[in-house]
Amino acid sequence: MMLRSLSHALQDHHAPVPIAWEAGQQHTGKDFLYAVNFLRNALDKRTENRWLLVHDNTYHFAVGLFALLAAGKQVMLPPNGQAGTLADLMQHADAVLSDIAIHPEKTDCTLPLLDLDAPSITLLTSGSTGEPKAVRKTLRCLDAEIRALESLWGKVLGDASILATVSHQHIYGLLFRLLWPLCAGRPFAAYTHHYPEQLIADVLTHARVAVVSSPSQLKRFPPGMDLTAARRHLAAVFSSGGPLPVTAAQDWLVRTGQAPIEVLGSTETGGIAWRQQVAPDTHWQALPSVQVTTDAGQNLLVQSPFTGMDSAYATGDRIHVRADGHFQLLGRSDRLVKIEEKRLSLTSMEQHLMASPWVEDARVLVLPQQASGTTGAGRLGVVATLTTQGQALLHGQGKQVLTQQLRQHLGDHFERVLLPRKWRFPEQLPTDMQGKTSQAALVGLFSSTASIQVVAEDDTHRQLHITFPPDSRLFDGHFPGLPILPGVVQFDMAARQCVGWYPLDTFSRIDKLKFQEPVVPGDTITLSLQNMGNGQVHFSYALDDKPLSSGRIVFKTSSSDKPL
Repeated sequence: MMLRSLSHALQDHHAPVPIAWEAGQQHTGKDFLYAVNFLRNALDKRTENRWLLVHDNTYHFAVGLFALLAAGKQVMLPPNGQAGTLADLMQHADAVLSDIAIHPEKTDCTLPLLDLDAPSITLLTSGSTGEPKAVRKTLRCLDAEIRALESLWGKVLGDASILATVSHQHIYGLLFRLLWPLCAGRPFAAYTHHYPEQLIADVLTHARVAVVSSPSQLKRFPPGMDLTAARRHLAAVFSSGGPLPVTAAQDWLVRTGQAPIEVLGSTETGGIAWRQQVAPDTHWQALPSVQVTTDAGQNLLVQSPFTGMDSAYATGDRIHVRADGHFQLLGRSDRLVKIEEKRLSLTSMEQHLMASPWVEDARVLVLPQQASGTTGAGRLGVVATLTTQGQALLHGQGKQVLTQQLRQHLGDHFERVLLPRKWRFPEQLPTDMQGKTSQAALVGLFSSTASIQVVAEDDTHRQLHITFPPDSRLFDGHFPGLPILPGVVQFDMAARQCVGWYPLDTFSRIDKLKFQEPVVPGDTITLSLQNMGNGQVHFSYALDDKPLSSGRIVFKTSSSDKPL
């Protein structure tokens, strides 16, 4: 297939052939040019220069992206479209583009060649300090990477259609599910495939398909799903965001006849290397035009046209380079911490945990200081998924026995003062759409408290505001995929708030329970308590003026009926 440059992305699209599709609708090259021109004309009238661009629909996003580029605007890509994220990132931008017209009047137009060297796209990603990091890319950097990808896998893909389970808001999805297909003339799905059943159903509707996915999604593909029919449709499966476990790679090899093509990279560097684990101990090899070297500490240094830098970029990864030029990842070099003045490699502790018979995958982190906190660097927490043996130990003998076993296992390698204090055993590590596990998501697993503030109180009435953080463990397991606050938590919290205010001895029963609306993570609700006498307290929860739940708590009161 003929590969066009990004500079010509708005040229040569006059043929009425599909470049993207969604439910019941195809978008041709002509449709794309009309939509881009329509929006470009509107943007030409705006004085704002730096635009946050966000849209769930990849075709809409593409229209917005190229309209901004054609108008000479700077494009800022946030990692997601959450209101809080956009508010936090407005310091980097002048305006937000999220409402994109795709049905403009179809008039002939001439769109410009794009300047490959103009400061064009800035990806806003998480920095090591928690503050957003701005990574700037010229179209020349992206164009060079597209050419490298096509030289490696263009013949393998041929005229395959592109399906994706990852977002285009990040560098991997931006390249693999949008820019590369657009330049190569491969049609792409405008929507993201969130479910395996949806993905496989769509695979079967196309003659040839390439799937753009991530380790978190590929390793959790339902083992009972029959992929026999999909084998002849799959041209390739791509994975990026982290190393794919060899067991998952081998499972895909057995079930589909091919192991996923893994791409190692970062926002700063773009793609670095690739591998396809058709056999265990398959190592990474550099992408075309990428030079991989190391410093004295075995830290990975990358020099390539994808970075836009003249000097080598230090990634923070440690590698071992083999005689054939391929390399093995050894872990991060920047995960050294001090606990009680003793240095600890978090990577090393994770590796020892995964070497035990009970842990499949693990993340070790330094937990933030509590408000009442102690001095020092904080306590260690562990988030671990368990092997079958580990799950049997957890369910058979309980969490305390399991953590004792794990601490004993670590005690053979680490001083006692370094052993983790907090443990969480979720079914899977928390990940985003890119398959990445963020520090914030891990820390959130250790948050189990709600913020409670008394706003009014007298002898007969008490009113409180309660805020549930989005990551509160009070919602765990109720229900997977649709968390709501359990009813038992609601009346337990109400009963506890009576202590010290209403004269009670012991809880007796709950009467007249009524649940009207759910409480979801992030809600700030109002709890109202009314002393009805005779050991009875009426409670009600509301969100703004909307009733949520109510009931009557009955206590066994003391004979004197005096405050405790």
